[in-house]
Amino acid sequence: MQKDNGKYCVVNKKEPSSFRDNSGFLFYRDNVLYRRINRSYYENWERLTKSGLYDLLVAEGLLLSHEIVDVPDYWDESAILTIRPRLIPFISYPYEWSFSQLKDAALTTLKILDVAVKFGMTLRDASAFNIQFFNGKPILIDTLSLGTYKPGEVLGAYGQFCRHFLSPLALCVYRGLEVSTALQKQFLDGVDLPLTSGLLPIKTRCSIGLGVHIHLHSMSIQANASKKSFKKNHGSFFSEKAYRGLLSSLELCINKIKLLKSKSEWSGYYNELSYTPQAFAAKKNKVGEFLANSFRASDTVLDIGANDGEFSRMAAGIGFKVLSIDNDYRVCEMNYQKVKVNGESRILPLFVDLINPSPAIGWDNIERASFLERSRSKNPIVLALAVIHHLVIGNNTTFDQLARLFSSIGSTLIIEFVPKQDKQARRLLVVREDIFTKYSKENFENIFSIYFTIRSMFSIPDTGRILYLMERRK
Repeated sequence: MQKDNGKYCVVNKKEPSSFRDNSGFLFYRDNVLYRRINRSYYENWERLTKSGLYDLLVAEGLLLSHEIVDVPDYWDESAILTIRPRLIPFISYPYEWSFSQLKDAALTTLKILDVAVKFGMTLRDASAFNIQFFNGKPILIDTLSLGTYKPGEVLGAYGQFCRHFLSPLALCVYRGLEVSTALQKQFLDGVDLPLTSGLLPIKTRCSIGLGVHIHLHSMSIQANASKKSFKKNHGSFFSEKAYRGLLSSLELCINKIKLLKSKSEWSGYYNELSYTPQAFAAKKNKVGEFLANSFRASDTVLDIGANDGEFSRMAAGIGFKVLSIDNDYRVCEMNYQKVKVNGESRILPLFVDLINPSPAIGWDNIERASFLERSRSKNPIVLALAVIHHLVIGNNTTFDQLARLFSSIGSTLIIEFVPKQDKQARRLLVVREDIFTKYSKENFENIFSIYFTIRSMFSIPDTGRILYLMERRK
C-alpha cells in the first residue's frame, strides 16, 4: 500500500473474489485491475482467441473486451500473459438484481453457450457472478470461464446454471424476490435444488421446464448422493445434439417464467401522493441545478430510494453514472424495464435496502464486498430525496446516524427534508407512537452541519419540504 493525495491506494493486491480458478486470477496494480492467465489455460486461450469466438462475443456485446499488457507483478513460471479488462463502472451481485435483470443474465449466459459451441467451446462454469451489467445490458466478465468443448464430456455448468439462475427465478415468482435474494446470499454457489424443489408449489412439478430442470434434477441429485459409488456429475454426459437440446429446453423454461403483475405501494408515488404538478416541477428544476453544479465532484450518483428512476434519469441526462437503489422490488423492476425500453446505458437499478444493505460475505467475509464498500469506492454524489422520514420515523434511525453514513459514502449530498406535518410522515405515524420529539428542521440542520457544510437550500412550493445541497466537511 502507498499514500496518494492523503489516501491509501492499492499498489499490488489480489482481488479477494478471484481465488477459485487455477487458470488465473485478478489483481490490482496502482488501482488498475488486471487478470493474470496461467499456463494451464493455454489450450483454451489459443482456441478462444484464434477461432474468432472472442472477437464475435465482444462484437455482440456478450463478453467484456481486454487488451494484452506487460505487467510483471504476480509473474512466475506458471503464467503466460496478463490482460487488462475493460472497466465495469460498478460491480453488482445477483441478489441485488431485479427479476428481469436476473432473467436477462440467464438468457445471456445461454446465448454465450450457444455461440461458443459452434467454435468448439463452452462455459466451464455458469456462475451468475460472472455476469455484470455494462451499458444497461448483461455481459460476461470472466474470460477464463470459456473452455474447450468435447462432445460426450460432462456438462458441468448445467447444475450450476440451474442453481444460479433457474432456482432463484422460480422462487422469485412463487415465493417472492425477498425470499429468492435471501437464499442467494446464503448459497453463494447457487440455491440448492432440493431446497428449491421443496419450496416451490406442487403444480410446478407438472411444468415441463421446472418439472425437469428443478424437480427431476433434484431427485437425481438426492438419488445419486445416496449411492456409495456416486461421483460428481455422474450420469450427466451429453452428445453435442443433446447439449443443444438442453440449451433450447433451458431457454424455453427461462422465457416461460414470468413475474406476475401487481401494483407496488410506491409506484406513482410522486404524482399520486406527494406533489402538485407545479411543486414537482420546481423540485425537479432545483435538483437538476444542484446536480449540474456538482458534476465535477464525482461522475457517479447514488440515488437512494430511487423509486422507478425519475431523478436517476435526470442525473444520467446530465452525464452521471447512476446507482439507482430501492427496497421495493416492484419499482426496481419498473426501473430496469425503462432502462431496457429506452436503451439507457448510465443507470444501474438495484434492489438494495439502505437499512439492511448487502453485507460482505463469502470466504473470510471479503469474497463479496458489501454494497456500502463498493459504493464508497466511487465517492458518489448521494441523492436522498423523500426518504429521510422513512429512515427516521419508519425505521428509528437518527439524524446523526444518517449524517455519518452519508458523509462516509460521498463528499456531496443532495437531500430533501420532509417535515413531520407532511402527509407522508403522518402516514407513517398512524401505526406507531410519535416518539420523534427531535424530528425537526432545526435539529436536522444542526446535526447535519456537524458533518456537512450547507451550500444551498430550496423550499419546495406548497409542501413544507426543503432541498439541501451539502458538502462534506474536511
